[in-house]
Amino acid sequence: MNRSMIFAGLMVLAVLAFAGGCGSSGGGGSSGSSGTLLGTPYAPSTPTLTAGNGQVGIVWSAVTDATSYNIYWSTAVSVTKSSGAKILNASSPYVHNGLTNGTAYYYAVTALNNSGESPESAVVSATPTSVPVIPAAPANVTIIPGNRQVIIIWPAATGAISYNLYWYSNPVDLLTTPNIVYNVTSPHIQTGLANGVTYYFRLGAVNGIYETIMPGSFSAQPDSPPSTPANLMARVCDSTVILSWDKVNGAGEYYVYWSLYPGELKRNRTQEPAVSNVFTHTGLANGTTYYYVVTALNTYGESGETAEAAAAPMALWAKSYAGPSSEEADAVCVATDGGYFLAGQAMGMGADSLDFWVVRTNSAGNIVWQKDLGGNGFDAAYAVRQSGDGGCIVVGRSDSFSAGDTDIWLIKLGSDGSMGWQKTFGSTGHDIAYDVLVNADGFLVAGYTQAVGGTTDGKLWLIQLDSAGARVWEKTYTYSYGQVMPKSINPTADNGYIIGGSVFYYSGGTADALALKVDVSGTVQWQKIYGGTSWEYLEGIKQLPDGGYLAGGATKSYGAGEFDAWALRLNSTGNILWQKSYGGYGDDRITSMELTADNGCILAGSTYSFGSGAWVLKLNSDGACAWQKVFQPGGAYAVSRTADNNYAVAGLRETSSGWDFWLLKMSADGMLGTLGKDTTAQPTGTLATAADAGLTSGTLAIDGVDTSVAPINTGAVMEQQMP
Repeated sequence: MNRSMIFAGLMVLAVLAFAGGCGSSGGGGSSGSSGTLLGTPYAPSTPTLTAGNGQVGIVWSAVTDATSYNIYWSTAVSVTKSSGAKILNASSPYVHNGLTNGTAYYYAVTALNNSGESPESAVVSATPTSVPVIPAAPANVTIIPGNRQVIIIWPAATGAISYNLYWYSNPVDLLTTPNIVYNVTSPHIQTGLANGVTYYFRLGAVNGIYETIMPGSFSAQPDSPPSTPANLMARVCDSTVILSWDKVNGAGEYYVYWSLYPGELKRNRTQEPAVSNVFTHTGLANGTTYYYVVTALNTYGESGETAEAAAAPMALWAKSYAGPSSEEADAVCVATDGGYFLAGQAMGMGADSLDFWVVRTNSAGNIVWQKDLGGNGFDAAYAVRQSGDGGCIVVGRSDSFSAGDTDIWLIKLGSDGSMGWQKTFGSTGHDIAYDVLVNADGFLVAGYTQAVGGTTDGKLWLIQLDSAGARVWEKTYTYSYGQVMPKSINPTADNGYIIGGSVFYYSGGTADALALKVDVSGTVQWQKIYGGTSWEYLEGIKQLPDGGYLAGGATKSYGAGEFDAWALRLNSTGNILWQKSYGGYGDDRITSMELTADNGCILAGSTYSFGSGAWVLKLNSDGACAWQKVFQPGGAYAVSRTADNNYAVAGLRETSSGWDFWLLKMSADGMLGTLGKDTTAQPTGTLATAADAGLTSGTLAIDGVDTSVAPINTGAVMEQQMP
């Protein structure tokens, strides 16, 4: 092989790129090989010629089934196998030397195998010159490291027909004894390299005679692709799946692959790029299950796939309702059309001070109507239930229209928020309604009355009303050693009622939880108090299919810190089957409970042990905690099961200017997009004792007094936190 050197700022080499012979005349040799007949090959495509100084370079493409090539040349325009001089067994590229500068030379190439020789290629010509064309050096090279390989990309160099790659694992050997790969094309993938080793490369541009090698070098270090992401988690909300996984060191991005079918191969899934370890997949069909795997990527390649995660989006969301000042939702009722009634208290919307505020939404949490009701004093709603006409009954307290300190205030609204009727019930002391039921006779109110007949005791007060708000019957329940306050009333299978609340002792500054079972007319069937050395109370109690009960509240006698959440499982007569507390070092209280489809319960309240926010816990039928979440910033005051066995939680959301009504629609397994954070309260057995309460029944014979407040349409704005 002849090689000449030219230096003009760059090192330029005149080379024969492949061994295959050079000279001015042909030599002898075999034109075929023995073996299976292959069929005469096709003629080579048109050769490419390069004119040099007393030489011509000839390059052609390989022909299928060809085993060798002949070159025919002449100084005459027409060149055939019979008229041209023959160069046997030539290899591309071939340099024809010993030529006369200024004379045109004509060439054709044929392909051969053991079946014969092909026709000639198209005839091409070149004229040697003393000033040959030398290719420009390759420049602007890009190198991309990968897993045991690199990818090299470069733009075409002027005058180049092909390129050679020189490489080695140190820069000295690159210049002296490099590995050479001939006839590379861009992009070129150099494989078989070792990860973690730096490799050095140079490119040469070749035109058939001359090669110009770039003056400098470039380098890269192959390495392994990132590790497979771990802990893929799928959370859902309305038409959305939110995926998260552990960050992978060295990953530049991730791919999310999804499908409607489980176990699909990655190549059969839809690929979505993700720039972080959280990916939000929107625009999905609620109720349809989607299946996901995730990989991590860097410049070296793609990791393996995660374990598959599946999720079915559903209509889950978090929305707040903001007025001009502060608003607190103390009750939520799921309407028969899938929408919601919210009731609580609001400042700055109505006549003065604090008012009832009722918000009706559709199933998506969007406002249908909103009403403020109140006078010049302190008026607060604590419970709401849907009535048979599609409207609602709202109960609470009022000192705007009271006979004494505060009175029970009842308001019946129509399905459009219009006023039906409104009444107060009260004595000369404090009278407050905490809950209400819709029953066959109308409405049953559970409340509290104080300072009746000149005494200072506080009694539990049940008032049965007809559908127009007139008293049908009423009863009080008095405890000799303290005040009795109900917080919830729910129906039982025998058409009676179960009431949960507390007794507050006149001496000692303590309280016990209370469960009171009455029949349809309010006659006591059994009554129990549950307590320890400090404070216990119930916020909710409901009957289970087996006739027993689940109750939820708080305890200060037992647990991990201040008040802790507390759950009790009772038999059909109120005896304790199990009891457990849930909490941390701070104050953790439950303000509402709801049964779940699996005979467990949801507890809703607030925590100060696990951050500060609305706290929701799901308990199994044995009291084990299935899941627990804190939703920040805010608090939860009511929970209700939806028709699709998910949950609506109402309370307040803290803002920079006060509080807003807050309504969370979450799944049965506690999912609400990325809004909730897991907490770590551990169930702890408690040792509260049960005893007969010894309540005595009486009556007050107090009728309702009509009030005349006109509902005020308010202009609160709905704001969406999730999705």
